[in-house]
Amino acid sequence: MKYVFYRLFKTIFSLGLVIAGIFTACAQPILTYAGNNSDEVFYDVLQLSDGTFLVAGTAQNLNWIPASVPQTQLTNTAGINNGLGTGKFGFILQLSSNMQQIVQVVHFAQGAVEDIRYLKTTNIPGQTTGALYLSGNTSDTKANNGGYFIAKLNHNFITGIPTALAWSKAVWAEGYPKDYHPWDVGTDEKVVYISGQSHAYDWSAVYRLTPNGQPDKVENWRTHWKVGGGEWRG
Repeated sequence: MKYVFYRLFKTIFSLGLVIAGIFTACAQPILTYAGNNSDEVFYDVLQLSDGTFLVAGTAQNLNWIPASVPQTQLTNTAGINNGLGTGKFGFILQLSSNMQQIVQVVHFAQGAVEDIRYLKTTNIPGQTTGALYLSGNTSDTKANNGGYFIAKLNHNFITGIPTALAWSKAVWAEGYPKDYHPWDVGTDEKVVYISGQSHAYDWSAVYRLTPNGQPDKVENWRTHWKVGGGEWRG
């Protein structure tokens, strides 16, 4: 049996027949177990303002979740394409503040995405948890914007349990952009992200989205892409 050692500064690894994690909280090591097929992975951890924790990852199935734990499948995911995916579940576990119990599980339908890789919120650290955003990998063609996706959840686990995506954006990405998901969200709920290739013959660009997930014009950026197509410089 191998172990995965977790610490709250988000250095997270996963190996072995069973996922195991040691979280250092209040100088108290805590050992947790999950998984049953040696391919479940935890990618990101986020503490909410109520003290509970969110853990994002991927799994071949959710059979390892106790039957008593509520599970919610996210809806409104039609804009995300994963036609070449491997049939996995991208999930978020909500853990109790002492990390001894799984409180909730929120997940995509099987095969809808490859994983949930990053979790981000709009609040300043130390304040009440704001809007909750996530990203994850997809596997599809360039024409279908395969690469990764960014989405906003309709709830943040504080005001309510997420049941759907408020909006989503499929991002074509290859190379570094796909590997690292270069995006962030501000307190104004606007998302800045990078799409495209690295070290290749195609292109890459930086974009911004409005709080509703629509393309946003950024004043004073040197180059813009016109709605009708083509670049505008000046």
